[in-house]
Amino acid sequence: MTFNEYLDIEIAEMTSDVFEMRVPVREEFKTETGVIHGGIIMAIADTATGFLAIDLKYLAPTQSSYTNFLRPLRADCQYIYARAKLIKRGKRTVTLDCEVWGDNDKVAAINRTECTIIDESIANTPSPLIKKFQDGDYNTYEKNI
Repeated sequence: MTFNEYLDIEIAEMTSDVFEMRVPVREEFKTETGVIHGGIIMAIADTATGFLAIDLKYLAPTQSSYTNFLRPLRADCQYIYARAKLIKRGKRTVTLDCEVWGDNDKVAAINRTECTIIDESIANTPSPLIKKFQDGDYNTYEKNI
């Protein structure tokens, strides 16, 4: 099982410009102080921006990532949400921003990620998770509007 499969991702929106997902909170994500560990928040932002960067047809690993923590994300929430937005897709790099929040809708962290496009086609065999996304075989949820 890959890390992204372990997260048990549910998707609300997946376009070439926006990727919004949520992850159920697990006991392993919590710190002794009752908040979600910052490394988990960063990993979820990296996952959301990564899926948007690859746009299901490129290989685009993270080149750099910077996270600003705005407030603690309390561990008593049921889900952690992330919404990645495309800022710029160039020939060699992709710039993305991501917000991460919990059930109370207050943004807990913002992230800026740069990814490097290293392959222009998905001629390589896609991962099982990417294949599921391409086939539309993934869990979804309705966004609160």
